[in-house]
Amino acid sequence: AGHSHVPFAGSTAHRYRTAERAALVIHGGTSVSTRTRSQPNSFNIILIAGRIISVQHFDWNPEKSDFLAGNVSHFKHADRGWQVA
Repeated sequence: AGHSHVPFAGSTAHRYRTAERAALVIHGGTSVSTRTRSQPNSFNIILIAGRIISVQHFDWNPEKSDFLAGNVSHFKHADRGWQVA
């Protein structure tokens, strides 16, 4: 009975085979906890520009005492829902 704070951004189209729709699933990591496990503290910034969504991921870097930019995921809205751009 626990939960996971693992950063992730993706479309439901790969898991749920629906004919007409796909949604985005965006998970944020833990940003300020001292009880981190295998993942560093992190957060996401979500940028929306019309039918395009970009998710910029940031990880804590203890050597620099700062959050550093990591992966960016891009999605576009099409006739059948959200797709990886």
